Order: sequence, then C-alpha cells, then structure tokens
Amino acid sequence: MRNSDIKLTMKKQKIYFWMLADQLGCHENSVYKMFRYELTDEQKRNVLQAIDRIQLQRKESCQ
Repeated sequence: MRNSDIKLTMKKQKIYFWMLADQLGCHENSVYKMFRYELTDEQKRNVLQAIDRIQLQRKESCQ
C-alpha cells in the first residue's frame, strides 16, 4: 500500500490528519511531513493500526 492509498482510505472514511496525529501521539505537522516521502513498512503498520483504532472508536461512540 502506497501513501496515496492510505490518504485515499482516510478520505473515504473521513479521517483527518489531526485525528491520525492524535492516535500516533505526534503533532499534525509531523504527520504531513511523514507523508512527503514513502512510508517505511513499520510506519505504514503504525498508521494503519491508528486508522483501525479511530474506526473502532467511532463504532463504539455510535452505540
């Protein structure tokens, strides 16, 4: 999965960079800078896990 694929997933699910930054424990600007270059496998794994956590939180808050 490329950075553009991750961004597209975020866009479809209405996940904003500030939400991702909050889950990753960093500043929003750091996330923007991280996405300037292709993410390493470890970074991709962390980002995808953070996206999953955001989705789970949304499901829990709707119930």
